[in-house]
Amino acid sequence: MKMVKKILVAIFVLSVAIISMNVSANASGKKIADVSQYQGNINWNKAAKDLKYVLIRVQHGTKDDKDYRLDTHRNINANGAYKHNIPFGQYGFAEFTSKKDAENEAKTFFKHSNKNAKFYVLDNEKRMPKAKAKEQKYVDIWLKTMRKLTDKPLIYYSYQSFVSSHKIDYSRFDGSWIANYSAKPIQNPDLWQYTSHGRVSGIKGNVDLNRILNRSQVNKWFR
Repeated sequence: MKMVKKILVAIFVLSVAIISMNVSANASGKKIADVSQYQGNINWNKAAKDLKYVLIRVQHGTKDDKDYRLDTHRNINANGAYKHNIPFGQYGFAEFTSKKDAENEAKTFFKHSNKNAKFYVLDNEKRMPKAKAKEQKYVDIWLKTMRKLTDKPLIYYSYQSFVSSHKIDYSRFDGSWIANYSAKPIQNPDLWQYTSHGRVSGIKGNVDLNRILNRSQVNKWFR
């Protein structure tokens, strides 16, 4: 009886070790990319060997916008990343035109996001011609709405120039992700999008790549 127990314990330990090896093999990369339908059909088996983390687009604007669209690959990419043990967050490209629109964008974004997303990102890089309030007002409404919908981390994304020109205060978010391709952003964000011409195995063509500037903070997003 004791021998049987020892054998069962040995089998269990070996099984755990094999599973751990598979997870490591599937998520062994160092790169951090953000992807959308524009990257086409991603070979996630190959991408997993190159990626540490990934950020996946969900939507562009909201249903009342003329150019509103759900990302056609949002579920394919989320499922592919999850299957290959790549932690991921999701983002929505905002086109705020009113206070009500900012609230609706948050709700629509959350509705169409994947349940396995570790966190959510406001992609705030476009000022709409019809917008009357200050951009900060729309950002605050989006954040307030999302806080009611989820307790997952909420991250602010934009370009260095957009943040500066509209004087955006994103300090109430759980982190910052800023793009600037010529040099490190003056805002000193947690995550820096440093190029739009990166390369990742399993992805055809260019892809945005990012560098961690605050490792302890960014790692919390992907837990």
